[in-house]
Amino acid sequence: VFYQLLSGASEELLYKLKLERDFSRYNYLSLDSAKVNGVDDAANFRTVRNAMQIVGFLDHEAEAVLEVVAAVLKLGNIEFKPESRVNGLDESKIKDKNELKEICELTSIDQVVLERAFS
Repeated sequence: VFYQLLSGASEELLYKLKLERDFSRYNYLSLDSAKVNGVDDAANFRTVRNAMQIVGFLDHEAEAVLEVVAAVLKLGNIEFKPESRVNGLDESKIKDKNELKEICELTSIDQVVLERAFS
């Protein structure tokens, strides 16, 4: 679904989901497997969106599902760095909080809460 989303979503939807079409920007996606012969990810994305309408998803519900998919894709880009506390205990911190911020915006999770859960 990640490849379908990045291939088939409009620029406007990608912007709303805080995504870029470039597969190489996401750690979960391998460039070696980005294209499968005979598979049209953009067409499959349209099929998924159509299926969501057929089974009764409202527009805001379908968008909420895609927000979760985007958040999961962005989770793969979270990197940690080791740090030592003043008391000598080791801990980890998130290297770049921008991805975390965007995940929190997509999922409506408080950034402090999610950061604490990760580290």
